[in-house]
Amino acid sequence: MTALVEGTGNPAYAEIEDTPALEAFLALLAACPDVAVDTESNSLHHYRERVSLIQLTGREPDGTLHHAIVDPIADVDVNLLAPILADPKVTTIFHGADYDVVSLRRDYGFTFAGIYDTMIAARCAGVPRFGLADLVNGYFGVTLNKKYQKHDWSARPLSREALDYAHLDTRYLPEIMDRLKALVAEKGRTDAVEEECRILELREWVRREPDPDAFLQVKGSNRLGERGRKVLRELWEMREAIAKKRDWPPFKVMGNETLIALSDAAPGDAKTLEQALGRHSRIGRRYGPRILDAVAAGLVSDRPLPAPRRGGDGRRPTREDDALFKRLKEWRNAGAEAEGVEPAMVVNNTILQEVSTRRPAKPADLEAIPGIRRWQLARYTDALLDVVRAFAAEAG
Repeated sequence: MTALVEGTGNPAYAEIEDTPALEAFLALLAACPDVAVDTESNSLHHYRERVSLIQLTGREPDGTLHHAIVDPIADVDVNLLAPILADPKVTTIFHGADYDVVSLRRDYGFTFAGIYDTMIAARCAGVPRFGLADLVNGYFGVTLNKKYQKHDWSARPLSREALDYAHLDTRYLPEIMDRLKALVAEKGRTDAVEEECRILELREWVRREPDPDAFLQVKGSNRLGERGRKVLRELWEMREAIAKKRDWPPFKVMGNETLIALSDAAPGDAKTLEQALGRHSRIGRRYGPRILDAVAAGLVSDRPLPAPRRGGDGRRPTREDDALFKRLKEWRNAGAEAEGVEPAMVVNNTILQEVSTRRPAKPADLEAIPGIRRWQLARYTDALLDVVRAFAAEAG
C-alpha cells in the first residue's frame, strides 16, 4: 500500500510498502533527470546488516519534487529501482555515497551510473562543515533531529517522527547539489568531483571470509607484546562468536578498549578479572567464565602471530622514508591551506607514504602509485617530484 504522508512542515512523501505503489512512484521518477537517494541500515543493532529503508526524491526539470520512503523489509520488489540507478542520463544524488553504494550492491546487486556525491563536492569546494545536517542547516535553516542517527531502522513499526526524519535525508539534496556545483566550479575542481564520483560507481561489495588477522586492527593492539596479542586474538574470536549467535554488533558484546585492557591484564581467575573489569561489571557477570577460558587459551597458544603489515611494496619504512613523509606532509598541508581545502583534498597520507617509500623520479613513477587520481597528477606532479628531488639532494 502507499500512504501519502504530510511530513512536519514539509511537502508530502509517499510511504511505499508494496510493489504496485513502487511502480506508481517510478512512473513519476521517469520525468526526473535528478533523483536523490539515501539508505538506512541496521548495522548498529545486528551482526549482519541489511538495508532497512530507502529514501528517494525526484526533481522534474521545472523543479517539482517527488518524495518517497521505500520499505525494503515489506513485500516490495526493490529491484525495480535498478534501471534508474544504472542510467547515466539520470543524476543520482547521494551524500556520502560510499556506504549506500556498497550496501545496495550487497543486498540487491545494483550497478550505478551518474552519481553526484554532495559530500565529495562540499569537501572539494572547501566547505569546512560538510555533514548533511550542517549543509541543510546552513542553506535552509533547518535543524535535522540527531535523535535518530543510531536508530534501529529494521524495527517495525517505525514511528511517524522517525519516518519524517528519514525523508529529510533526500529532500534537500537536489538544491544542495546545485549550490555546491557552483562552488566547485569556482574552485576549479569540477574534474576532481567527477573523477571521485566515477570511482564511487565502481565500488564493489566482496563477500569475505572472516579475517583471522582482524584482531590486529583493534586500536592499541600494537602496544601489546606477543603474549598480549595472542590473548587478544582469543578474546576477539570469542566476541565474534557471541555477537554472531546473538545477532548483535560485536561492540555490544564488549568494546575494543575492554578487549585491550583484558589482553594486557590477562586475568587468570575471577578475582583478577574483577580487578580488570570492575566489581559490578555487566561483562564480567555475563561472560566471566568464557573470558577466562579465552585468556587461558591465549597464554598457552602456539598459533603463530601474523607478520607486521608493511607498506604497499612490502618494505618496512626507514627513518629516511619517515623524514621524507614528514616533508611531504608539510608541503601538502601548506598547499591545502593556500587552496582553502582540507589536506586530504590535496593528497591523503596513504599516497604520501607510498611516495616516501617509492621515491618517484619521473611522472610515470607517480602514475604507478595505487590510488592516485588523475586530478591529483594534473595538479601536483611537478610539486611532488620537486619535494622528492630536494630531499634526495639534501640527503646526499
